[in-house]
Amino acid sequence: MFVRRKIPGKYEHLQIDENFRESKNNKISNTKQERVMKQKPLWILIITLILTANVFAQMKVKDTDANVLMQVTDEGTVGKMVIDAADMRVMEIDVLTMPSITAPSPTTNKLYNVGGSLYWSGTALGVGATNINGLSDGRAIGLSVYLCQGAGANDPADVVRYNVGVGVDALGGASTGSYNTACGCSALHSNTTGQYNTASGDQALYYNQTGDFNTAVGVDALVTNPHGAYNTAIGYNALGRLLGRQNNDYGNTAVGQGALSDLIWGNNCTAIGNDADVNVISI
Repeated sequence: MFVRRKIPGKYEHLQIDENFRESKNNKISNTKQERVMKQKPLWILIITLILTANVFAQMKVKDTDANVLMQVTDEGTVGKMVIDAADMRVMEIDVLTMPSITAPSPTTNKLYNVGGSLYWSGTALGVGATNINGLSDGRAIGLSVYLCQGAGANDPADVVRYNVGVGVDALGGASTGSYNTACGCSALHSNTTGQYNTASGDQALYYNQTGDFNTAVGVDALVTNPHGAYNTAIGYNALGRLLGRQNNDYGNTAVGQGALSDLIWGNNCTAIGNDADVNVISI
């Protein structure tokens, strides 16, 4: 670039270094950039606030018709997810992670994780009992198993007994007897020290206390026998009145509904058939 400078008597062309113009342009450009940089933090902050407000306030999932399928909102330390039942869609989830929290208040209609346990509306959810003792009406003690309310309720559990009681109050007495099997409501209910007895049916061998090796199958079979041993009664009320005296009333066999049902005392009696020897009181 050339300019003219007036000198007395003549003009002189002088060349100016091109770097001068570039330096001037750079100063102008830097000034503009500084102004822009000073403005950036303001609009970045505004956008961040807008986006943050939307994210933490709520999140909505909509279908192509703009219907809200799911909405997630913030409830302090606990998030809330609402799925509209009217717009319920099939959802497939491979893995759902729920951080452990303290129980929210209120807990109504809320699913949450506390210490690794899942709760719904304040009630713990689970996969059910993993053993007999996990049942509200089950006990497994001293190699004995009891199922149902009151079954084996008074077994002291300090000795291995090998008893099985299934049914309300089955083997429910103060029993120290071993190797007994009772299946039915109140079967072997009163047993104390009796051993190796089998009772199947409602109140079968109900009053047995010390009798051993008795078998009663049927409702009220051998129901009144307290001490008799080695008796077999199969059928409703078979041997139903046997008094079962100590060291007496043993070795009797009754097969059939009501068989030997009137026998009060006797040894080694056998009756087979419905109401067989029903009127025999003693032998």
